[in-house]
This record gives sequence, C-alpha cells and structure tokens, in this order.
Amino acid sequence: MFFFKRKNESPPDSPGGSAQRRKHKRILYNYPVDMIIGEKRTQRFARTLSVGALYVAAPFELPLDTLIHLRIGTENRYRFIDAYGSVVYSQAGKGMGIKFIRISPEDQKKIQLIIEKSWSQEV
Repeated sequence: MFFFKRKNESPPDSPGGSAQRRKHKRILYNYPVDMIIGEKRTQRFARTLSVGALYVAAPFELPLDTLIHLRIGTENRYRFIDAYGSVVYSQAGKGMGIKFIRISPEDQKKIQLIIEKSWSQEV
C-alpha cells in the first residue's frame, strides 16, 4: 500500500495551513451567544463565524463533543440564529470552536447573508 501527499496540501502549522483546510469562509463576529448546556445557560461572545461553525470566547473549557444549544445574536437585537453545535476545538481559558450539527435552512441563510454583507476580512 502506498501513501501520497496531496498536492497543495499545507501542514496545519504552516502559514495558511489551517485556512486552506476550512470548508467555509470565516469572518470576525462580535455578538453575544447564549449557550445552553443541559439546564445551565451562560452568555458569551462570538469571535468568528462561518456557515459551518463559530468560535466563542469563554474563560472555561468544555469537553470535546459537548452538545450545546446556541442562540447567536445578530445586528437586530430581537432576532437571533438558533442552532445546535458540538465542541470540536478548545483553548483553555480562551474559548472554543463549535461546529453546527443542527441548524435550519433559514438560519443558515441568515449566516450566509451576514458573511456576504460583512466588511470583515476573511480570517
């Protein structure tokens, strides 16, 4: 059996390596996020957003694969994006990456519009 390295594939620690591995464009996003985990609820702030995930700043760490109900704030304080996600990445004391695992097509369209209208550079 032979293994070949794919062309144009950068190691994760190389410049641009992690951005090339992302499936979706990611933007800076600084809005509140209600995180509901079982019976507990806390509010933190999103730092980045993409169609497939978001990064939330948090001083605590959650185990990988923790299921979280998310209510993501938008420009209109009376409208939010409702989704369920799973922790896929965690930085102790800084925050965590949460991948969307259940989100309505309407809310996914809202995120896409936010990204398209954003002045933020892709990160």
